[in-house]
Amino acid sequence: MVRNESSERHEGLSAWWAVREVDSLFARLGRYTRFVVYGKWSLVVVALVLTISLIVYPLVTKDSSGLRVSFIDSKSNKAKPSSPVMQSPVYSGSGTNGQQYKITGKSATLQSSSLIVIDGVEATMTKLDGSWRILTADRAEYRQDKKLIDLFGNVTVVDAQNTNFVTEHATIETDTSRIYGTKRITGLGNMGKLVASGFEITDNGQHIRFKGDKTPVKLTIQRSAKKK
Repeated sequence: MVRNESSERHEGLSAWWAVREVDSLFARLGRYTRFVVYGKWSLVVVALVLTISLIVYPLVTKDSSGLRVSFIDSKSNKAKPSSPVMQSPVYSGSGTNGQQYKITGKSATLQSSSLIVIDGVEATMTKLDGSWRILTADRAEYRQDKKLIDLFGNVTVVDAQNTNFVTEHATIETDTSRIYGTKRITGLGNMGKLVASGFEITDNGQHIRFKGDKTPVKLTIQRSAKKK
């Protein structure tokens, strides 16, 4: 009798514990279900509020442009160049008279299909007889369609005949090898120091003409010291 009562008591406790676990499980399931339902309704409410804001805001403010939402990439800190850039560019060719030219620079930016901007430029022109002329500048604009090279800033002209002068702007015609400038120049020639308001190099580099339109051409002749 005692064993039967103990067994019945044990079975009763097990059944009660099982019922309690089932009730707890259903209670948790009910809370999770309510959380999911409330979450979905919250998303629907937020979507409705945003939609109403997009429609009502322009009507209230009388702004026909509407409400704009912009997305900014926070990782993009550096502005990307809008044009292709080439490091240490080299351009070469020849004129109609056979004179060769070579253009180098620190960097070149392709501004359009026919315009190239070169920084730290050096242009070397070599004639058929081997004589040469070098022009350097801070910046150059190479217009391929017009066959022109415009030099800007600290333009220096040096040739094999010891001519050396500086100006602020010069233009090279790559097809005819004509070089000219209309800015004030200072430098050295075969006979001494010179100052002029412009220059022109023609006939495949055979002739250099200094202009005095705005500033009269001044030449200071330097005589070599006599040997004792």
